[in-house]
Amino acid sequence: MGSPLKCNVVVNHHVELSEEEKKAAREAAIKKLQEEELAKLKKRQQAKRENNTEVQTQLTLF
Repeated sequence: MGSPLKCNVVVNHHVELSEEEKKAAREAAIKKLQEEELAKLKKRQQAKRENNTEVQTQLTLF
């Protein structure tokens, strides 16, 4: 109800993953990384296209 508490939580156990779970987690991480990189590339390409159209419209005005 009052101000938020300032505290830390410590967990004292270690989770063992099976080889299948490790493999699945690795594949998921790789897939996520690939999607992020693809999104970056698309964003760069889109920005380049927008810049090119602005330059072209300015050139036609002269």
